[in-house]
Amino acid sequence: MFAALAGFPLVRSLMDGLAADGAMDGFTPERHWMLRPAFALAGLSALVLAWMIDRKPHWLKESSLKLRRGWQDLRTDFRPAGAERAEWLRLGLLIAAAIALRIPFLDQPLGHDEAYTYIGFARRSLWAVISDYHLPNNHVFHSILVHLSTRLLGDAPAVMRLPAFLGGVLSVAAAYGLGRVWYNRRAGWLAAGLVAVTPLLVGGSADGRGYTLLACFSLAAWTLATYLKTHPNWAGWLIFSWIAALGFYTVPVMLYPLGASYLWLFLSAWVEPQISQAYGSRQRFWLALIVSGLLGGVGIYVLYLPVLLVSGPQSLFGNPFVQPLGWDVFWPTLLTRLSETWREWQMDVHPFFTIWAVAGVILALMFHPTASRQRVPVLFPVGLWVGLLLIVQRPNAWRKIWIWLLVLLLVLAAAGWVAFFDWWSKRKKWPANLSGIVVQGWVIVLILLAMPWAIQKGMQLAKPAAPELTAVWLAEHLGADGVVIADGMDAPPIWYYLLRAGGQSEWFDKLNQRDSIMQAFVVVNTRDPNQSLESLLERTEDWRQPLTSAGCQPAMMIEPYRIYRCAPP
Repeated sequence: MFAALAGFPLVRSLMDGLAADGAMDGFTPERHWMLRPAFALAGLSALVLAWMIDRKPHWLKESSLKLRRGWQDLRTDFRPAGAERAEWLRLGLLIAAAIALRIPFLDQPLGHDEAYTYIGFARRSLWAVISDYHLPNNHVFHSILVHLSTRLLGDAPAVMRLPAFLGGVLSVAAAYGLGRVWYNRRAGWLAAGLVAVTPLLVGGSADGRGYTLLACFSLAAWTLATYLKTHPNWAGWLIFSWIAALGFYTVPVMLYPLGASYLWLFLSAWVEPQISQAYGSRQRFWLALIVSGLLGGVGIYVLYLPVLLVSGPQSLFGNPFVQPLGWDVFWPTLLTRLSETWREWQMDVHPFFTIWAVAGVILALMFHPTASRQRVPVLFPVGLWVGLLLIVQRPNAWRKIWIWLLVLLLVLAAAGWVAFFDWWSKRKKWPANLSGIVVQGWVIVLILLAMPWAIQKGMQLAKPAAPELTAVWLAEHLGADGVVIADGMDAPPIWYYLLRAGGQSEWFDKLNQRDSIMQAFVVVNTRDPNQSLESLLERTEDWRQPLTSAGCQPAMMIEPYRIYRCAPP
């Protein structure tokens, strides 16, 4: 607490006393400012804990008991009942189908972002992973998982993609849970089926980035939020805060689905009397909501503290990728990005299924008063919150950040068609179990249609791409004192496959610090109008041995790359 309240000179003098040489140069005024909340939290927590142990020990005991009981209640409420074994068998088969659909994509060539995640972050030390944020390409929690998986299982593309793969598969189960708690188990089946077979989500599960984890966290947050409306469970609120923090730690875009879920909970308290009955009053529910948000904020701060200390707050809040666009370009850019997002969502999807899904969302809105167990339609707070954030932030809303919205809309599309069929069945006085049979039939048909596509597409994508072929050739021709120069979107995949082919990071890393270079290869992408031999050689001007085009000769052509062999002057 003293370190939080005292000025920098006094705290610095104390920190210098802890250093072996009597000077802790790394403790700067900026870092003291960023550490102040941590010092204050640690001091306040210690004071409160000491006070409770001394004066109110029963409070500490009661709090511990509430957390344990809450955890037991969660396990009981979410544990499969003995009578529902067939239900969980169906879900297990859906998950198995989702795994089978995604496996063919695991060996496709790495793209730029995946390769840079490994080269720039995951292959380095764990401290570098959690503290280096020189680019928002570092989806930190995902990068930690990639770091661990590659350390344990090797650096093969499939291993690098395991965390994303896991997020994609778990999203199927999370979609089932959300569809069931919002509507009924049939909606859960169809929602899980749609998430299992949607091409973008299938391919995204083999894209070594954090977006499928974001989708999974968002679905889990919606599901748990629904449970907490009528269950004042301390452990549940704590887990909800953890989901918020981990979602942010994966991709800060978690602000969109999480903020919408908090707004949905706030609005629900106005129109659902059972919430006030469960918590004793509406105000108590709002208090739980506020405390949960504060705990989530504390968790986000603690998780990102290494980034703040090493890379600085500017890396999070001031990097060019998150800077607000000017009003003159924001609206045209937003329309372009939304159009790109819509086209990506329809990738490899027959127009019939696109129309079918859109109609399902419309049906979900139409049948919401009678079919949903929730009073507030979720698209209302989602639209309100997202619209507000877009106006305030004015972001360059890249298409990948909307994956959380895609999975949510798929849940609604499933619920809409189930609600419509239930209404039609009642009108026609069909047997009550017919709806479940039809929904299961739909899911089976979707999986049977998706399986040949996944196998064929996976086989097409599994062929070695130009970066891998180029890297193999370079590894065969480079000596110990050689270097490789590449740029743009091409460089990270080539670097990754160089390492896979037995190459050394010294061939491409910190080249301006090399004392001597005996051989250099320059890789030029002939399809990139901004690349040429001369433009790439400009990067060597600050080297100890700059290279010139006069010393370069064409050595190999691997479409679209032209490889030049260059000798130092």
